[in-house]
Amino acid sequence: MAINYRIKSIEMNRINRIFIFTCTLMLLVSCGEKNPTLKNLKEKKDSLLVVRDEIKEQLTEVQLEINDLDTAFVKRITIVTVLEADTQSFAHYFNIHGVVKSDKTALLLPESAGVINSVLVKAGDKVRKGQKLARLDAAIVRSRIAEVRTSLELATTIFEKQERLWNKKIGSEVEYLQSKNRKESLESALKTLQSQLSMSTVKAPYAGTIDEIFLHAGEMASPMRPMFRIVNNGIVYLESEVSENHISDVHVHSPVEVVFPSLGDTIEAQIDEVSGYINPENRSFKVKVHLDRSDIKLFPNLLASMKIRDYEKKNAVVIKSSLIQQSPDGRDYIYLLKEAIEGFSVEKRFIDIGKEYMGRTEVLSGLKKGEKIIDKGARTVRNGQEVEVVSN
Repeated sequence: MAINYRIKSIEMNRINRIFIFTCTLMLLVSCGEKNPTLKNLKEKKDSLLVVRDEIKEQLTEVQLEINDLDTAFVKRITIVTVLEADTQSFAHYFNIHGVVKSDKTALLLPESAGVINSVLVKAGDKVRKGQKLARLDAAIVRSRIAEVRTSLELATTIFEKQERLWNKKIGSEVEYLQSKNRKESLESALKTLQSQLSMSTVKAPYAGTIDEIFLHAGEMASPMRPMFRIVNNGIVYLESEVSENHISDVHVHSPVEVVFPSLGDTIEAQIDEVSGYINPENRSFKVKVHLDRSDIKLFPNLLASMKIRDYEKKNAVVIKSSLIQQSPDGRDYIYLLKEAIEGFSVEKRFIDIGKEYMGRTEVLSGLKKGEKIIDKGARTVRNGQEVEVVSN
């Protein structure tokens, strides 16, 4: 009878404290504004959740004490499994998207206007540097070149005669200088016309492949309209924009894993260039990864996923993220296995955690190598509870 009375006394004291605490909180909540705002309602909700968790925790403690004092109670031992805390290498990555680009992908525009006489290549053709791709009508320029050449021949003959006379001190200096000026002016005009004639031929600026032809024979070409797209995929790179939040984490030579979903290929690379400029529109900076892989056919504008390593620690205490729980006040904790007088019991341990990646979290403090963490059954045990350990 004394034991039963003590049990009831403990239970009633706990319940009274909970009841008073709950009533006090409800009174404070009910004394709020008549027309509460969304912020006030959320604060009230959070307060009630804290009360709920507090009540649940105290009820569990009361039940455990009752179980200890009640001789008629048959204890149910919770079965758990444990994991031993160990140190291992831990790395954290963040994912961004990138686009394949090439410095040798260009739209070719003619240097002069004119009707296209002929297109000398077709889409898909491989071309060498300097190869002729198209010719524009240049009949007027050629006619002008012929006229200048005829005039230049005459001017050269006159200049040579005037020069011989002048060397013999015959004739005037003015006549000699006029003939020289005439000859040099025509030579300069001929060079200009020949340069204009070369503009009527469109040539490849480098070796590559003709990806697309925009204009054809008979159409009017101009320096404002592209005629060809030429692509050289021999040297390509991956470009991406990274949030400024990672500016202290990303450096030249930072490891990166590049995945091409469309190709089903993955390659290991590194950051080769990091921009020193923050784009004010999206608060990001650019990074480049050079892709020197002849075994993978990469195309400009191909999308890729990049995993950039921003943190690494060789000897870190790492546990499964699913083992970490949170208290009502937001603190992280786990349950450890401790030896009791008879068997094993549970210890609630608050910990400080670091980065989390792929279901693993680094524990910065609160857990040492060799300590045993409750794995299966961690969500059903409480601090101080007796448990039975089985192998995984």
